[in-house]
Amino acid sequence: VPDLALSCGEEAYQQAAAISDRSLEFASAGGVALANLELGDVEQAEEWLQRAANAAASAPTPLRARQLELWRGVARASVGDAAGMRRHMERAVELAGEQGRAAARCEATATLALAASRLGSDQGDEALLALAERSAGEAQALMELLPGQPPWGAQAIAALARVEMARGNNKEAAKAGRAALAVLQEIHSEDLNL
Repeated sequence: VPDLALSCGEEAYQQAAAISDRSLEFASAGGVALANLELGDVEQAEEWLQRAANAAASAPTPLRARQLELWRGVARASVGDAAGMRRHMERAVELAGEQGRAAARCEATATLALAASRLGSDQGDEALLALAERSAGEAQALMELLPGQPPWGAQAIAALARVEMARGNNKEAAKAGRAALAVLQEIHSEDLNL
């Protein structure tokens, strides 16, 4: 699937650039960057993030600024750069708050929680684990304000599961893990990377 995402994304980017559709150019470049991250090709991901940044700079919007920060945070997290991840993702959370977008803030805080829990666990960093815990709590509180069934609640719970596991609380980790899976089953989502 990532290979298909790469080829389709590159083609969409080229077509969008040819017709000067900055919105599609931005989205396709970001998608290709994320697909490259999934394949572990950080160098290619950075190049595509730069293309997304160029598209955003030529037609700036608050959504693009926020999304670009989130993507950059995901990229920094993928290489273990906790400070870079934190800087970009916290900026995405801040931008969402400034724009009064509860859904965007929930997405950003849940993404931050998941990344901080992974890095905190991998690096044995209690400050990152505490950040993950706070961010997950904020995402869960925001979920109560949102209509529908967005997947960010499951991400927040999964982050808490990883925090508990990193702290050696295996029973609590298992409980949180089961809760995250229950949320996914409830919203009928099978493609969320927890």
